[in-house]
Order: sequence, then structure tokens, then C-alpha cells
Amino acid sequence: MLPYSADGFVLRRYDLREADRIVVLYTRDRGKVSAVAKGAKRLHSKLAAACEPLTLNRYSISPGRNLDVISQAESRFTFHYVRADLERLAYAIYRADLADLFTDEHMPDEALFAHITGCMYLSEYGCDSETVTRYFETRLLRILGYLPDTERCCVCGKEFAEGGKVVFLPSSGGFACSDCGGGDAFPVSLLSYIRGLADLGPKKLIDITIPDGAKRDLEQVMRLCIENQLTNRLKSKEFVDIVKRLRRGVGE
Repeated sequence: MLPYSADGFVLRRYDLREADRIVVLYTRDRGKVSAVAKGAKRLHSKLAAACEPLTLNRYSISPGRNLDVISQAESRFTFHYVRADLERLAYAIYRADLADLFTDEHMPDEALFAHITGCMYLSEYGCDSETVTRYFETRLLRILGYLPDTERCCVCGKEFAEGGKVVFLPSSGGFACSDCGGGDAFPVSLLSYIRGLADLGPKKLIDITIPDGAKRDLEQVMRLCIENQLTNRLKSKEFVDIVKRLRRGVGE
């Protein structure tokens, strides 16, 4: 196979032998790609910066037998302010983890690439990190086809009544009315936030304000939806929770 060039966002990296690194990228044209950056751990390596998580770069890559090999890289955007702020950083790491866990290698999705990078730009330019992350979760599930129906009960099929309650049923992977489901109930109005965020363009998110109560409910509902699809434990979500507790402590 011939060498190729790709714009790629670094989801994560890990060490390989003494001097090399494996970089997991989400690329515009080829989806998720794992590639070796040889010598990237060495002092003054030209590839070191392009291995940093949460950066966007242009790569020249040669296909390999087991892993592709990065031969050159040029920085596109480092997202300096995201990486310099602990809260923004924690949320960004969590979003990168979600993108990694929800995608398979070499399954390109240009809409997903635009969503991953678009949320990074929103966070970089000051949009509330929690709002960006709820947006990221809902749109990610929508793009990949995992977002539950928010119009009808997954058990009886009836439309949700205005002013009622809904319950997420892991066994059905969807929302049920309070008559059909037991467990923690959420106001049905919360589903309008999910629909709105799932359909929203990134530029319009800047003008959106979500009340604190709705934010808390959205976080719980998205956690249930995501955990229903994943078997892996998200340590980055625990990191987000720790940072939030630290921030609340400082505020008090």
C-alpha cells in the first residue's frame, strides 16, 4: 500500500520499546488509526509534539504489516488553553476516551471527525466545558446510531406526555414512561434538551445556557446511555468527578 497523508486528532498515546510511541489518531479520511512514531521519546525528536494527546496535526504515514508508521508530522492546532486549564483538560480527556472506545479502526466518519475537533475548538475558545461535553455525548450517540428514541416509550410505544416522567431502561436500551419502567425517573422535558443538543450545530452551542438542574439530569442520563453501550470502565470520568469536587471545594 502507498504512503498517505492525513489530518489526525490524537486520542491517546502509549510507549513502545525504549524510544518509540504508538499514537491513536482519529483522522478525517481513514477514521481511527494506530501508528508508530519511531524515536518520538528521544530528546529533540521532530515527532514528539505530534504525539501529544489532544492535538491536531497533519501526518505523513506509511502502511505497515501490523501498525502504520508516522514518517513526518506538522502541527495544526495544539489547543493550548484546553491543555493549560485542569477542568477543560479533564473533560477533553474524557471526550477523547469516549471517541476511542466507541470507534473501530479504519471506519471513517467525517461527521465524527468534525464533531471531535469542533468540541475541542469550542472548549478552547471558552465555551462551558460541561455543556460542551453533554453536547459531545449526545451528538456522538446520534452520529453512531446509539441515541435512544426520545419521542416514544420503548415498552408501550406511546408518545411521552408533557409534564410526565421518564425512566432509562438498560435492558431495553431506551427511555420508558413511568408506567412501564421503574427506577430513577427524570422529567420528560429533559428529552427536549437531548434532542436539541443532538441536532445542534457547534456554532450555536455558544449561545446555549442549560440550567444547573438540567445539567445534572443530563449527566446522569448520558452516563446511563453510555454505560449501556460500553463494557470498559472510564477512568477519565472519575478524573472529571475529582476535578469538579476540587473546584467546588475552592469555590466554597
